[in-house]
Amino acid sequence: MRDHCGAVLSDSNASNDISSVNLWIAAALEDLVLRLPMLDGIATAEKFVGFLHFAITEIAQGNRSEFCRMLGLPRWSLTRWLGENERPTLPQLLSVCYGLNCSPSLVFLEDSADLISRLNGNVRPVPEIILARQPRPMLSDEQRHQLTYRLREIMADEFDCRPLVDIAATLNLTSSTLKYWFPEECTTIIGKHKKATAQLAAKKLEEAENRVSEVVRNIRTQGQYPSRRRVNQLLQKHRILLTRTELISAYRNALRTTCD
Repeated sequence: MRDHCGAVLSDSNASNDISSVNLWIAAALEDLVLRLPMLDGIATAEKFVGFLHFAITEIAQGNRSEFCRMLGLPRWSLTRWLGENERPTLPQLLSVCYGLNCSPSLVFLEDSADLISRLNGNVRPVPEIILARQPRPMLSDEQRHQLTYRLREIMADEFDCRPLVDIAATLNLTSSTLKYWFPEECTTIIGKHKKATAQLAAKKLEEAENRVSEVVRNIRTQGQYPSRRRVNQLLQKHRILLTRTELISAYRNALRTTCD
C-alpha cells in the first residue's frame, strides 16, 4: 500500500518476519471462509467429535492422553468435547488440525479414514500461539470444600434448576472453573437444568395446544368457520401462531372434533 506521495507504508521486510505457523493459520482461515457455503449444515460438533474418535483410535490406539501428548495439548483438552458434547472454539479446532497437519474444512468435508490415512501417523506439536492456553483456575482446599457442599445442596434441591452459568455467577466464579474442579457435580446440575427446560417447554406446548382447541370451539359456537387465518388472528394476543407442527395438528384435530 502507498500513500499520496508514493512511499511504501508497510515494512518491506514484513513478509520475511511472518512465521510458518502464522502462514498456516492464515491459509486455514482463508480456506474456511471460502468453503463456508459448502460447510453449511455439515460443520457440526457431532462431525468433529466423530473425527476425533477416529483419529485417536488410529493414531494413539484409542488412548486420549497419549493423543494429547503427541500434539502437545493439555491431557484434559478432549474431555469436554468427547464427554460433555461441548462445541470447540475456533482456536481449539485450529490446534487439533495444525497438530494433524490438515485443513479444518477437510475435517467436515472428507471421509475421516481417507484424511487420517494421508498422515501416515505423522503429527506435530501445537505451538503456543494457537493454543492460547488459559491458566488453570486455582482454588484453595477450603474453597473447594465449601463449593462442594454448596453444589451438592443445589443438586439435591429439586426446585433449583438454574443454568450452571447463573450458579457460577452467584459464586463469583466462571462456569469453566466449576467444570474444571467439580465435573461430576456440574454434569448433574447441567442435566437437571436441561430436564427442567424440556419439561417447561412441554408444558407450554400443551397449554398452546389447549388454547388452539379453545379458540376453534369458540369460533364454532359463534356459528362461524374457524379458518386458519381467523384462528391465527385470535391466537396472536396469546403470542401463539399456527407454525409448529404440533399446533397445526391440534388445529386440525379441533376442526374434526367440532365438526362431529
